[in-house]
Amino acid sequence: MRGSKMAFTNEDIITPLIDTPNVKAGSFRHRNMEIVLQCKTVGEALKKLRAQDTGHGGMWDIRFAVENNAVTIQNAEENKDPNQYVPKEKAGASDDIPF
Repeated sequence: MRGSKMAFTNEDIITPLIDTPNVKAGSFRHRNMEIVLQCKTVGEALKKLRAQDTGHGGMWDIRFAVENNAVTIQNAEENKDPNQYVPKEKAGASDDIPF
């Protein structure tokens, strides 16, 4: 999978496949993978990774976890309930267009 671009949205769901990171303990990469394993969504993981004081992480750490078979990412769009309420602002529709 190396070399290919993985694209995720903030709403995509993280499913851990392991309990503890499979990289060198005590490293920034280990700490960042622990964060990814504990999060439910890509957006939550990015927020926590970027909040680190030193060795802060980002999308690369999520891709690294996927490449190392630590997590899988499920597309949030595939898991949506078609009957779920979506506010107009989010759906892109607007009834109050000024003329």
